Amino acid sequence: MATLLDKRLRTSRMVSVTTEHARAIGDPIRSKILSMLHGQTLSAEEITAAVNKTGLKKALPTVRHHIDVLKTTGLIEVTRIVETRGGITKYYGTSTRLLDFKTSDDFDSVYSSVIDKTAKRLEDVLDGVFSDVAASTARPITAEHSVHLVVDIMNRAITKVLEKSKKRVNKKAPQSSKKAVTQSGKKKILQTTSTPKRKRTKKNRETKESASGNNGKDTTKETGND
Repeated sequence: MATLLDKRLRTSRMVSVTTEHARAIGDPIRSKILSMLHGQTLSAEEITAAVNKTGLKKALPTVRHHIDVLKTTGLIEVTRIVETRGGITKYYGTSTRLLDFKTSDDFDSVYSSVIDKTAKRLEDVLDGVFSDVAASTARPITAEHSVHLVVDIMNRAITKVLEKSKKRVNKKAPQSSKKAVTQSGKKKILQTTSTPKRKRTKKNRETKESASGNNGKDTTKETGND
């Protein structure tokens, strides 16, 4: 019997996700809800309106069901409860950022050199992470579980760095603060460019001598005395 295909594959990426999370975000409505809740909190009514704007026309009870599924899996949570007329309103948020992008077919060829450079830089870092994981784990774990922990730790560490960088880039000083800094800067410039005290004293002395040489006529004129 002839072999028609014999393709050898090597591991090029890892997906660290529970089956519950995979099922939760596998639904297009739930994935949209998870994406829109990143960085903001919304009520069920607001989520329904946002979902309908995407073209997925769904009623409030249906959206509430999807919210419950996401909440049960821990992907979203109640972040605020407001007392309203006749009841309460719950607002939902998430600490998970879903990057819903399709990898291009030429990804490996375009970014192969970047992947290789990054891998070399990470070798020493990963050795340290594996050592820290072994030291922090109370009971023995399998090699597969150790890899899972390292991948999850790296994921959270990269997320922390990226979120911090994003805040630093997007951070803008308030207008009032900018004005205060500008005014303070002007004061510093005036102070550094002002005439030294010694020169001012000499100038004042010359002015007084000039005024006394004019018998005080200029002074009388300025003060308005007869």
